[in-house]
Amino acid sequence: MTAASIVLVFFLLPLRRVKGSVVTKIRQIDFIGSALTLAWAVLVLLALSWAGNQYAWDSAAVLAPLFIGLALLVVFIVIEIKVIPLPLIPFYILRNMTVTACMLTTFANGAAFYATLYYLPTFFQVVRGASAIRSGVLLLPLVIIQTVCAFVAGIIVSKTGDYWWNMVLGFSIWTIGLGLMSTLGPNTSEAKIAGYQVLVGIGAGQTFQTSLIAIQASVERKDMAVATGLRNFLRMLGGTIALTVCSTIINNIVSSELRSSGFSSDLLRDVLNDPTMLSSTLQQSQRDAVLAAYCTFLLHHPLSFFLANERSKRDKRMFLLPNPLNRHLSLPNHIHGQESSIKEIGRCG
Repeated sequence: MTAASIVLVFFLLPLRRVKGSVVTKIRQIDFIGSALTLAWAVLVLLALSWAGNQYAWDSAAVLAPLFIGLALLVVFIVIEIKVIPLPLIPFYILRNMTVTACMLTTFANGAAFYATLYYLPTFFQVVRGASAIRSGVLLLPLVIIQTVCAFVAGIIVSKTGDYWWNMVLGFSIWTIGLGLMSTLGPNTSEAKIAGYQVLVGIGAGQTFQTSLIAIQASVERKDMAVATGLRNFLRMLGGTIALTVCSTIINNIVSSELRSSGFSSDLLRDVLNDPTMLSSTLQQSQRDAVLAAYCTFLLHHPLSFFLANERSKRDKRMFLLPNPLNRHLSLPNHIHGQESSIKEIGRCG
């Protein structure tokens, strides 16, 4: 499929050729910004993944890469703003409050969605004892509904120019769905689990494409590509950080619970490495202890993290510009231009 996609893009995608020599184009690439981005992101993620698992939170192995990574992030921002003539990220696009709000909510969007997509199958396998194939089947309501709603929301926005209500309703429904998921337990019926996933899928689907269209409609055409790339980067970064933080929280808390239950260091390490494969090697009392630990903390601690993200998204909605099609008062000129921009983006998509 990847090879077929490359062929289709190469031969069928209409691209406007950029004039100039290859050397000139290479010189315009922001190698410094790219290197700094790679450096600070890797260092911060390493520190978060090591903390509490391999090293203590207050150890040099955690604090050193964390602080160095944050310092490099500050250096990256300063250099991008002050030094680089054609920066990797033109920070002036963040002066638009719609763009800033959508970028922040996209980060939270990635954190909530990818962590849910990762830990829900883990819940099915560890807490409910489902096989890998069965857990994939149980996850279908979330995946299918999210895909369909993303497709439908994109069509609605491109036809009507209305992205504001899609985002408001989407984030609200998503918050309700995650709140209901925090009530899951070993004996929750599959019908309830599927229903909760439908709510999460509707919320995620309504906001997946909508935030991208809102960003593209709020920047100039010359900045549209970089704004799209920044949005996608923040979404993936949010998911990566969420998985790292949630893994650290779960491992730390489950380790503490199982140590108090008398688990040896070797057995504890085996449980943390693969809790789904130990049902045949553990005694019944040990299986009960593992089940209780994961059931409590796999659900409530990660989902509390997700809900905090959803509340932050709800709070940031106040910064989103209102739907221009429903406003007939005196608005700034750049807001009046968004309706045509949105419809043009819809035609291009």
